[in-house]
Amino acid sequence: MSYCLLGLTSGAGVLPHDPVDAAVGDTVMFTTSLDPTQTPLSFTSILWKFGSKDIITSADTNITAPEYEDRITLFVSTGSLQLRNVTMSDAGEYNVTITMADGEVRYVILFSLKDTDLILIMYSPTEMISDALVSSSTQLPEEGTSLNVTCDASGSVSTREWMKNGSPLNSSENIMFYHQNQVLSFISLSRKDSGRYSCNISNPVSSQEDTHYMVVTLSNVRITTNNTDLVEFNDTVRLSCSASGSSLSFLWFNDSVEVTASDRVRITDGGATLTIVTVLRYDQGSYTCEVSNPVSSSTSDKVLLFVSYGPEGVTVSPSAEYYGEGSVVSFSCSADSRPEAQFRWFINGEMLFSTGAQINLVMDARCSIAQSFIEKHSLELMYCYVSDGPDSVQISGPMELQEGSTLKLSCSAESVPTAKYTWTKNGTTLGQSHEYTEDNITSSASGEYICRATNDITLKSLEASRTVYVTGINFPQTFI
Repeated sequence: MSYCLLGLTSGAGVLPHDPVDAAVGDTVMFTTSLDPTQTPLSFTSILWKFGSKDIITSADTNITAPEYEDRITLFVSTGSLQLRNVTMSDAGEYNVTITMADGEVRYVILFSLKDTDLILIMYSPTEMISDALVSSSTQLPEEGTSLNVTCDASGSVSTREWMKNGSPLNSSENIMFYHQNQVLSFISLSRKDSGRYSCNISNPVSSQEDTHYMVVTLSNVRITTNNTDLVEFNDTVRLSCSASGSSLSFLWFNDSVEVTASDRVRITDGGATLTIVTVLRYDQGSYTCEVSNPVSSSTSDKVLLFVSYGPEGVTVSPSAEYYGEGSVVSFSCSADSRPEAQFRWFINGEMLFSTGAQINLVMDARCSIAQSFIEKHSLELMYCYVSDGPDSVQISGPMELQEGSTLKLSCSAESVPTAKYTWTKNGTTLGQSHEYTEDNITSSASGEYICRATNDITLKSLEASRTVYVTGINFPQTFI
């Protein structure tokens, strides 16, 4: 029976190029292409191994394994090895390490049995496995999505073996291997696919392993709602949160503040549904849903709830009610409202063209209404700016009284706003009211009483006067 020894090489000038023929019982020569006649060589040591067993070591002296005594010869000038009386048990890996004075050069020889042929494969240093790397097609794997994990390395790769959490990984309905185990493909990720994935890359003389940790996160977390444009005290809103995955827990947030159950706020369906009954303005905000399971969590996009209210707290400035006729006054109207209130101005029921929050008016004898409104809600504030007079100042009361009686005079005037009154007699101020009263009068109360009416807005004054006579008491005659 004959066996064929084939020399396979990828390193230039270091490995043999021609096949080596041998039969059981023949001699095989593992020859390096190092030529000491062309390049001066300085070896520190030479070590040949069969598998993991040392065959011969040459440093200062040669040390040969007992079972190889008289079967091998080491040529120390080139590092080549001769093996005699070849048997089937000699099939396997042969490894030579030649350490030179200027560094280490490694030659590896594989002597193995395939069918009926012995095949000799030689590996150069450039074919050693290095730079092993396991990489994922995404850094954020999500449940329900597909994923590829790739195992790469430099050198001559013979095999790739995948492990998950230290156990061999095999194909399944959800896991496929492609390109000679280079690509590990997940058809649809689930939470149970989280774990530590290792890929061992090897050839007959070297190997490396790299590890990738994968955490499958939740996916498709989203909020649906029946309404986002709400009216205070009128609407009820329902938010529903959904996600792909199992063993899910839910938390609700409004502008990053957790939402908890209350009289108006209900959290049902295992936390997946949030219902707010009779919304208030304080319920407005950006709502998010955070979904978690024992290995990951994910947050939905924001959903903005807009709560309309008002108008309320309507104010008009300046706040005075009366202004001088013909004067120009700038009025401003404000209201607490969401969205911002729109303003309409009226004079005696007639709507003006101006719709802003401010209006300039020339004062005349009319009344103005400022109206703010939002959708179906509105609030009005009415004020008058009629300013006139005083006119037609009149004094009413007796013109003649007896001593000891009560004098009561009343003054009136046409004036907007109401006039202020001052009573005087003979240049002396008697009082500041529309009425003047004096009890138990004497003859000295006789005289001219003047009432002055003043309008503080028009700054006009007008007077009226009345002369009062006080007579003595007439006692009845007595006859003796």
